[in-house]
Amino acid sequence: MVRMATSKGACEIPDELIRALTEFAEQKEAAVAEILQRVGFAPDVDPPLPRALLLELGAMMMFASWEDQGLDQHLRAYFPAIEAATQEFGRRCREGDQAFSDPSDVPSSRLAIRIFVQHFAWEAKDHLGAAMLVKAGEDDRLVDALANFLWENRYQLSQVLESHHDD
Repeated sequence: MVRMATSKGACEIPDELIRALTEFAEQKEAAVAEILQRVGFAPDVDPPLPRALLLELGAMMMFASWEDQGLDQHLRAYFPAIEAATQEFGRRCREGDQAFSDPSDVPSSRLAIRIFVQHFAWEAKDHLGAAMLVKAGEDDRLVDALANFLWENRYQLSQVLESHHDD
């Protein structure tokens, strides 16, 4: 647990959240690096890109990834449609470096992080091998459904766990 002082008092950040945000940032970084390589950007030769531009590009790619996974229908109320976000990003790109000169002016990146923290199960990828969206207000139903699934599949799961333990 990390304790951080803020203007509103002390804030404790769980280790699970720190690990999840680190992985989230690494995913964004890898996605941005991949797209830059695809378009022929060479960091050793080309001038450095503004940090804010890279962060916003990462957010655009996360939004697109969520849409590709079908999560946009559940999150539509929490982030602009990918088309609107893309248009805003394009508008800023056309303004040039000035539009990305302030490294803290990253509204899409902040929004992507807020959505991830508030609506995703932070450790789902580690434990389940997939992202898991947790819809607010449905915690009891989720727990009941998970309990029913585990109970109904207890024999198969025990066999899987035993075979995994033997390896």
